Amino acid sequence: MKLTYLFIAIVMAVLASSCNRPEGTSEITTSDVTLMEQKSPTPVADAPFNHSNASDTTVYHAGQPAGNQDWDKKIIKTAHVRLELKDYNQFNTAIHNNIRRYGAYISQEQQNDNSYKIENILTIKVPVEHFETIMNTLGGDGIKVWERRINTEDVTGEIVDTKARIVAKQQVRDKYYDLLKQAKNMKEILEVQNEINELQESIESATGRVAFLGKQAAYSTIHLTYFQTLSEQLPQDEPNSFFSKLVQAFENGAAIVSGFVLLMITIWPIVLLLAVIFFWRRSFKRILLKRLN
Repeated sequence: MKLTYLFIAIVMAVLASSCNRPEGTSEITTSDVTLMEQKSPTPVADAPFNHSNASDTTVYHAGQPAGNQDWDKKIIKTAHVRLELKDYNQFNTAIHNNIRRYGAYISQEQQNDNSYKIENILTIKVPVEHFETIMNTLGGDGIKVWERRINTEDVTGEIVDTKARIVAKQQVRDKYYDLLKQAKNMKEILEVQNEINELQESIESATGRVAFLGKQAAYSTIHLTYFQTLSEQLPQDEPNSFFSKLVQAFENGAAIVSGFVLLMITIWPIVLLLAVIFFWRRSFKRILLKRLN
């Protein structure tokens, strides 16, 4: 049997099976022969929340497993906090101890120190279950909160939808594998293999996206800036040294040259007229001398 007939037979079988679906579900049409974007029925392991269990009074905190892991809320949290301290060293020691205590880690750190203030800027990755705990430690006596902002992004829907697409594409890929076994010539083999390769690439990309979102949701991010003011006066510029004066002299000279060039460009008609008069008088004198000789 030709590859085309086999593929049509598979599509017809899928159409026949779709007749048994419950009302409200989408049907597969003959225009969907590639089946690239069709979602398969949700696996039992990924069943959504059952309203019959609404009487369950169990409270689940952020990051705590709540029944089926695939249907936990996946929320990416990002916080921005800016603090002014009275005792920088004490707070610096405490925050680093809390980071280690709660299994968090510092992904980026930058310390700025001058005669005016000492400042530290941290990017902290925190396990989601300890996000609120660490946020609650960022305050207290001797601490002034200049900024405290939390952004959340719920990616649960994207993860569930992407997983459903992965399952659907895997099913279509398996059907192509069956067709590949029945291919009769090299042309049919290449056609089916190209479809398999495209599906596999799409599956791997979607799987990577799910893994990335899961990791982002597992660790929240805190952008923390804390500082202590050491002096009420801003740092004064140091006295000019020979090097700074030399640099200033070069800058002044460059400014003079640029000003002269701009002036010449501005009065270019006058300069051109003077140049014409100069060369005309010179030429006239030469002609006059030749005639006199």
